[in-house]
Amino acid sequence: MLQSVNDLKGYSIFATDGLIGNIEEFYFEDTNYVVQYIVANTGNWLSGKQNLISPFRISHLDKEKRRIHVSLTKEQIINSPTIDKHQPVSRQMEKIVSDYYGTAYYWDKRPDLNASQLAIANAAAATVKSAITTQSVVSTKPQQDVHLRSVQEVASYEISALDGLIGTVVDFILETDD
Repeated sequence: MLQSVNDLKGYSIFATDGLIGNIEEFYFEDTNYVVQYIVANTGNWLSGKQNLISPFRISHLDKEKRRIHVSLTKEQIINSPTIDKHQPVSRQMEKIVSDYYGTAYYWDKRPDLNASQLAIANAAAATVKSAITTQSVVSTKPQQDVHLRSVQEVASYEISALDGLIGTVVDFILETDD
């Protein structure tokens, strides 16, 4: 079913052990326009940090009560890596979040592996990278591979046709059954 992103903002987020916060924002991949993360507002507004939740962790969407249920505990969400909402989310940060939740990297194009095999391969790669990093000098300025875009930010973009400006983006529509 199609759903407005603006309508989903503010939905309550229920972990397996109770209410954890609400939906504040969505991030989508700018190469395939698929929502990759829900930004959870868990009440920590002073820090300027936000928690990311993969849509794959949604177990149930209750439109009548305006809530989503996720297959995570409150503790898992609160202790998850946070992002700075004033900085772009880099691929490197996405790896940290994926590793924390034990999920496969969605951008890895390895059709020969199923999800659990891919998770094992990613864990092995992280272990090798960690071992190399501890034994060598690491650049203090890592390259940032930024592909996530804020729905809120893009909603203010202008839309132009070949013959000029035709309007601005005001909302996004999601397929909630997927």
